[in-house]
Amino acid sequence: MTEDDIELRAQTFENISSMARAVGSEAFGSYAEPLINSAYTAIHSDNGRLRESGFAFISNMAKVYGEQFTSFLEKIVPEIFKCLQQDEIEFDINEDDDLTDEAAIAEKMNIHTGITVEKEVALVALSELAVGTKAGFSPYVEQTMTILSEQIDESLAIREASLSTMWKVVNSI
Repeated sequence: MTEDDIELRAQTFENISSMARAVGSEAFGSYAEPLINSAYTAIHSDNGRLRESGFAFISNMAKVYGEQFTSFLEKIVPEIFKCLQQDEIEFDINEDDDLTDEAAIAEKMNIHTGITVEKEVALVALSELAVGTKAGFSPYVEQTMTILSEQIDESLAIREASLSTMWKVVNSI
């Protein structure tokens, strides 16, 4: 797919999920499951923008379907956890590298801003899943809190979003 095709597909997911919110679960019902499966496929994509749109779609479906969305948690929550455990920063350091100045260190550091954005969208989806499915989310609370605690410690970029998600998870149960 070209970049334009990817962006079109991503925006289509996001727009369809907005339409679902507008018309409600009953009117959208016949389209929901195939599109949720498409979102799941997008989440497994090699493209960060498609994964991001898949998480955004799931987030909106959780808002539309609430507790009815519980049956999809088993399939989707582990994918959100995988996303959150991606490294945002990588260091390519060898034993022989001279790391005495900032420029040398900067050259060895690779910051993945796309992963940070993807994680932020995945955190919104996780929040909405917890809020929407309420008690149905309870099997995932302990692992959610563990992963969010790690993100608070390790990620400068999504620390606030992790805290917000943590709060929403606690309030939803």
